[in-house]
Amino acid sequence: MSARTDIVQRAVVLIGPDNNRRAECVNAVNVALAQIAVTEPGLRRLFHSKSNRAKRAAGRLQKAVAHLQKVLTDPKLDLPGTLDDTKSEIDRWLAIWLKRIDEAKSSKPSPFRFGAEMKLIAAERAYSLLQQFNRVISATEGSTFCKLAALLHGTPKANFHSPCRTIFAHWKKRSH
Repeated sequence: MSARTDIVQRAVVLIGPDNNRRAECVNAVNVALAQIAVTEPGLRRLFHSKSNRAKRAAGRLQKAVAHLQKVLTDPKLDLPGTLDDTKSEIDRWLAIWLKRIDEAKSSKPSPFRFGAEMKLIAAERAYSLLQQFNRVISATEGSTFCKLAALLHGTPKANFHSPCRTIFAHWKKRSH
């Protein structure tokens, strides 16, 4: 018996599907394992593309705020009402936003933690499997959810309480 077959069988036992859904569960676990088999370079590429997109967006926002500042200082601009008080408040807020934008553009992205990402992916797949087979999902330490996530990750004895709690909170928040 291969290691993958052993993992699939142990996962099916943890999920505990009805007898008439056992073959479906075997297939679902195999699909989940394939989804987890993400390569590190693929995850790194995704991480860096997101941080680069954020920096480009910050650059566009900076240009827009600078343009707004220029428009507001135009002496030909004649707005009704007490613009002087409003204008000073707008200038103050624009200065704050420009400072935040500069910080966002110059800050280094948080370090990429491949192991933590892989644990979250395994916990996500475990959650989906338990939900698909109508099982009670609990993120308590030693729960079926945590054991299944560790098994899918390939480290059956590892403590997956934290990643499972993170995924559980995420899905609980989305369901409300």
